[in-house]
Amino acid sequence: VAYPLVDQGLHRSSLLGFKRIIVFPYFLFTGILVRRIYSWTDKLSKEYPEIQFVKAGYLNAQEHVIDTFVERYQETLTGENNMNCQLCKYREKIIGYEGDQGAPQAGHHHHVRGIGTDGLDAHDHGIHHGHHHFHDTDDGGADEGI
Repeated sequence: VAYPLVDQGLHRSSLLGFKRIIVFPYFLFTGILVRRIYSWTDKLSKEYPEIQFVKAGYLNAQEHVIDTFVERYQETLTGENNMNCQLCKYREKIIGYEGDQGAPQAGHHHHVRGIGTDGLDAHDHGIHHGHHHFHDTDDGGADEGI
């Protein structure tokens, strides 16, 4: 589950001054999640009548989606399947990120465990996230993260 949740994200979007918000569930099939998303959209459209909420159809099994699945399947058979991030700043030279091309990929949260940054090269990056950086330790105590 990603954060913010859809209902929270819709509420936040409603406070940003937009006149229209398009809700596009990125799902291949309908179901309870798509119905919940549309239900949250209906609820917010009543709370914010000055905003036009547009409920776009879910992704569905469109021709291009099916073609992409077949293409990716064929690539796995030949061993040439690529990551889906062809424009990743670590792969291609992108304006503003020239120095990152070819560099090891790193997240902005230095305290995320398991990605090779477990307390190494600790420094204050000057960004305050509004959340604590304390983590449970194996012995039941807590350590202060980065």
